Amino acid sequence: MYEFAIYAFLSAIAVSAISLIGIASFSMSPNRLHKTTNLLVSLAAGAMLGNALLHLLPHSLEHASERPAIVQQHAHSAHERAPDHEKHEEHHDHDATRHGEENHDPDHDAPHGQVKSDSHDEHGHPGLGIAALILAGLLSMMAFDFALLSRTHGKSNSVKPAAYLVLLTDGLENFLDGLVIGTAYLVSIPLGVATTIAVLVHEIPIEMGDFAVLIKSGFSKKKALLLNFLSGLLSIAGVAVALYAASFVPTFASIVTPMAAGAFIYLAGSALIPQIREDRDGPSKLTSFAMILVGVAIMALLLLIE
Repeated sequence: MYEFAIYAFLSAIAVSAISLIGIASFSMSPNRLHKTTNLLVSLAAGAMLGNALLHLLPHSLEHASERPAIVQQHAHSAHERAPDHEKHEEHHDHDATRHGEENHDPDHDAPHGQVKSDSHDEHGHPGLGIAALILAGLLSMMAFDFALLSRTHGKSNSVKPAAYLVLLTDGLENFLDGLVIGTAYLVSIPLGVATTIAVLVHEIPIEMGDFAVLIKSGFSKKKALLLNFLSGLLSIAGVAVALYAASFVPTFASIVTPMAAGAFIYLAGSALIPQIREDRDGPSKLTSFAMILVGVAIMALLLLIE
């Protein structure tokens, strides 16, 4: 009976374990680690941009476009379940006509092409709401970034704000991954397994890049590994929320997903890419740009297996 839940949590544990990929760097020399982290920061920037624009944003628009159809289907079902109520209303209207009363229907009297406001909301511009949520996610990241900058200003030994931004956005992404995995297993176990594979492949370049950013921002290897792993554990929390609430709170993911897209766009454009531009000792800018393209390409290739 609870087999799908066991599969879902095992999948979340596997996704969380990907965050330990930074162990591979422990055997590297400082010089090699520096060059590798610079390349991985570029890879992470490309992966985050690709993830936001090729995955999170399209999923957000898809959910927004499906919402009116779901509302209409629910209304139609409710209408079919209430035949007695309709008969009562028809009888009431008939009695009112017999007594000389006029039954006024504002929707019927409205000019052609005009319907009541609820219908207009259902068929409005879902893209505007998605854009607002993306902007909210971007501005929230900006506010968090500025707050960290003000606290670390003048402290040469402090950890760079990019590290905290990475942990915050990566934690949100891991939670969303768990939410998606849990929801997929609610539909069927095969769909859950397929979704887990896609998430695992999707997370490898992001987690590699995140670990590199943490190292470059001032964390030790051990602390970066621990924090990255704790962030990865949020995928388990996402599965728990999905199994408990996704079936009757469908708007949660549709709100958080575009906000995560905005957060990734800000992180890649304002924190990671400036690091790549300012680095004088790392790979050439052409190599860095090529790694950004590789990150985007990986996200694009994942579209083939989703």
